[in-house]
Amino acid sequence: MKKSIFLLLLLLICGMVSADVLTIISDFEDIVIGTEEYKAYAYSKVAFKEMFWKLLYARGKILVMLALISVLPIREKILPLFGCLFTYGYGFFFMSCLMKMGVAGIPISLSAIFPHGILYGIAIILLFKRRELRSYQMNKRIGYQAGGTVMILLLFIAGCVIECFIGTEFLPWVIRLSMI
Repeated sequence: MKKSIFLLLLLLICGMVSADVLTIISDFEDIVIGTEEYKAYAYSKVAFKEMFWKLLYARGKILVMLALISVLPIREKILPLFGCLFTYGYGFFFMSCLMKMGVAGIPISLSAIFPHGILYGIAIILLFKRRELRSYQMNKRIGYQAGGTVMILLLFIAGCVIECFIGTEFLPWVIRLSMI
């Protein structure tokens, strides 16, 4: 447990350092969203319903892809790999928000992952950690599989609803507040 936390912390720091190095090496303006785009997003009116259906479609495609991957026999090895890639990417995103927006980048980057990221993460873990029941437990299998699938879908839809709320209400408010 300590080794995995240390590895994830190291990957987070590596993502932050690589974002910083990338600004030195190349033109960082082409990679990261600029302050003007954040301002335009903060003052635009995005309808919750419109964003929800687009987000549900986009995240649904990812969920179907992950469901197909979770059927593979190497699924126990893929979940830690996803965790490592996500941690590195979040470190990159956190540092780029911090460089572009200053201190206001902290709540912006945190609102990009909390609380809906927790729901998505639990749904993905449940998807990959579903245990296989033996053939003599067949009468439990249908109920277990259906209950697990319903729980994953409910977590996924709740994550989409919260992400839409954060994207339409909270995040523009934080950006407008930081621009003052």
